[in-house]
Amino acid sequence: VRFAVTHRRDGGETGLVMFGRSRGADVVVFGHSHRPTVVETGDLTLLNPGSHADPRGNQPGFATLEERDDGGLEGSIRHPDGTVLESLEIRTA
Repeated sequence: VRFAVTHRRDGGETGLVMFGRSRGADVVVFGHSHRPTVVETGDLTLLNPGSHADPRGNQPGFATLEERDDGGLEGSIRHPDGTVLESLEIRTA
């Protein structure tokens, strides 16, 4: 699984997808909004883990990712108390 990481990307979701595609990524990890988010776009995953320390009015969060036997990843966005806010699965091609 290949990652591209950026703080902010102009162009919203489309800009993030273009950024990821231009780098051959399976996952784009981004921030800026401090809002925990997972978006499946069809060919890649957009992941904003949120902010544990400074959520700026959003739900505080962090992401966990674990490798599966098939090379893909599974994970979640979690609240600091461990509550799962959203689950995600990233498959390899």
